[in-house]
Amino acid sequence: MHIGNRIWSWYSAAIDTDVASTRLKLASMLYCKGDLQMAADVLNDVERRYDNTVQAICGCSRMDPLNTKPRKVFTEVLNEGDTDVLLANKVAYLVRFLRQ
Repeated sequence: MHIGNRIWSWYSAAIDTDVASTRLKLASMLYCKGDLQMAADVLNDVERRYDNTVQAICGCSRMDPLNTKPRKVFTEVLNEGDTDVLLANKVAYLVRFLRQ
């Protein structure tokens, strides 16, 4: 199956919106396409980016449901600086994978 330029441009435009969500969607699409090595590379990249300063946030605007208090490190980073950089590097939005 061939992935069109339009789809690649959508992923490229959204890839740095947060630490994981677009990358996980890209890995899922690559897996479904049968490109297992590239999917594994994307997943390894997500794992490398996801450190103890990343805060998971669900779609209902709550923090990680398993940890309702923001992590201290995340809060310190939040107080330091640029919101765009913070969102791209320190926030992971919830991704729901459906069978469909």
